[in-house]
Amino acid sequence: MKKHIYIYEKAITIILSFIMIVGLLGGMKLDARAEEQVIDTVEIKVKDPVPGQSFPGVNDVSVITPAGEIEVTEVEWWKNGTQVLQGTVEYNTKYMVAVWMKAKENYKFSNNPKIIINDSSEHISWHHFDNYKVIRATHDFQATAPDPAKTINSVNIEI
Repeated sequence: MKKHIYIYEKAITIILSFIMIVGLLGGMKLDARAEEQVIDTVEIKVKDPVPGQSFPGVNDVSVITPAGEIEVTEVEWWKNGTQVLQGTVEYNTKYMVAVWMKAKENYKFSNNPKIIINDSSEHISWHHFDNYKVIRATHDFQATAPDPAKTINSVNIEI
């Protein structure tokens, strides 16, 4: 009789253990992906446009912070609201650069990141895309150098 009760106790213990394990699994996350880390600050350096040369591209943008967590995927140049698709930088001209950045796997941009381009966070605008995985940030450059061929260095007037 004692042996009979002992077997039932073991069976009940096994059943209750199984129920507990199943209950714990239901509350666990079965997603294998790691939770995405949020990028709050992005600092990049964009090479200044130089008159007579081609426009700086992706390889002319350095990611200062966060190194290794984002990549620059595209650089656009704009003049007077029109995208410049070819040619060289003109003298005495203001340009705007738009830099597309993508967060690497397991990272995303915060909903209000601080964007710093060429040591400045002023006059920068940005927009999120692809569920906070991509940002397009713009920066206005000062006018490029004046054309030296059109510069009058001195004037001599004799009376």
